[in-house]
Amino acid sequence: MNRYKKMLKNKKGKSRQKNEQKKKGKKRME
Repeated sequence: MNRYKKMLKNKKGKSRQKNEQKKKGKKRME
């Protein structure tokens, strides 16, 4: 169970980083 929670946290962190990269890319284009 603990390992499963850690995996979920890692997935959330990775998706958060991707979202930040997308936002930065949009700002550059404008």
